[in-house]
Amino acid sequence: LATLFGTSDFLSQFLIGHPELLDTLLRSDTMTPVKSKDELRVGLMSVLDAAEGYEEVLDAIRRFRNIELIRIGINDIAEEIGLMEVCGQMTSLAELSIDVALRMSEKEVMSRYGAPFLSDGSEAAISVIGMGKLGGGEMNYSSDLDLIFIYSGAGETKGPKVISNQEYFAKVAQRVISFLTLQTREGYLYKVDTRLRPSGSAGALVSSLDSFRRYHEESARLWERQALIKARVVSGNEDLGGKVMGDVASIVYGRGVDEEGRKEMMRLRERMEKELAKERAEIYNVKTGRGGIVDIEFTVQFLQLKYGKGPAGLKRAKTLDALQSLLEAGLIPSEDGLALKDAYIFLMKAENRLRVLHNISTDQMELEAAKLAKLAKRLGYHGDEPGRQFLRDYHGHTEKVREIYNRIVVRDH
Repeated sequence: LATLFGTSDFLSQFLIGHPELLDTLLRSDTMTPVKSKDELRVGLMSVLDAAEGYEEVLDAIRRFRNIELIRIGINDIAEEIGLMEVCGQMTSLAELSIDVALRMSEKEVMSRYGAPFLSDGSEAAISVIGMGKLGGGEMNYSSDLDLIFIYSGAGETKGPKVISNQEYFAKVAQRVISFLTLQTREGYLYKVDTRLRPSGSAGALVSSLDSFRRYHEESARLWERQALIKARVVSGNEDLGGKVMGDVASIVYGRGVDEEGRKEMMRLRERMEKELAKERAEIYNVKTGRGGIVDIEFTVQFLQLKYGKGPAGLKRAKTLDALQSLLEAGLIPSEDGLALKDAYIFLMKAENRLRVLHNISTDQMELEAAKLAKLAKRLGYHGDEPGRQFLRDYHGHTEKVREIYNRIVVRDH
């Protein structure tokens, strides 16, 4: 407990807000660094089986996630778990939460309106697509859920009150979002962002498979194709999910990227750096700043869009997996690929530590000496002036990343 309170503002504030979780520190399974998704599922189902009524279920799943969050955080601080294992554990918790939310939401809506059917008489279904860090399996302590909801097609329900499939699945999606975001005495599960759906905030909350495909073939901009690189089915009907991902592969990789597309990616990256990073002399941004995580992602994604019609291995949601495929296919110089890989791991570790050390949900890194030294020590720097040692390596990585980005994306013809 002393180590936790002396190390992590994030976990300290979390425990202060949930003092009943102090008992978690005495549980034997708290010392388990990594749990498989099946192990987490068994534990969650056991907790939910003991809950009675909707409100108890809401509290029970939040309490379960909070306990697991403490377990992951303690093992992270103790360095018993690696960066990608932290991301994997966080992603599994999110997927299980979405599964429960979807199952309960479908059950409730079906009880009122009956099951939804397609015009051919078969039952309609819904698939939940994870985007961003969820889709890439790269979630951290304060990641939001970027979700897209897609249903199989037009039709209507057969029940006490008949409604269209569009209405039915919109109600399901609304309940899923409410389940995940509602604040109870145990807190909330996740913030949810659905703005990556077709037409963004102006579009329907749920899309049929046909309308999703048509939008991306006819109206979508390049950045929307680029965002779909991270798309992955995280819950819902498996058959429908397979069809969605088949369409996604065609949408993302079918057309390649031309010279105008390259320039569009450059403009978007410049805008992100200016409007989101907001770097200045005393503050850097490890994600959207110069040579940051986004520079690496844009470099890799540009090459995925450019060459993705070829090697199947390039169609990867995880940045490190895609980078490895590019190396194996000889589509990026070995020196560049290895430098990007090292920088990505370095910057992701820094981002993760920023969030677990400080109770923040941004990627801004203050260069104030005491804060920088604390971050550096948690990243393994020791001796005199650990903050200066870290900053030297940070500059080395980010300058190399920006040089590679400029050479591959900015000046690539």
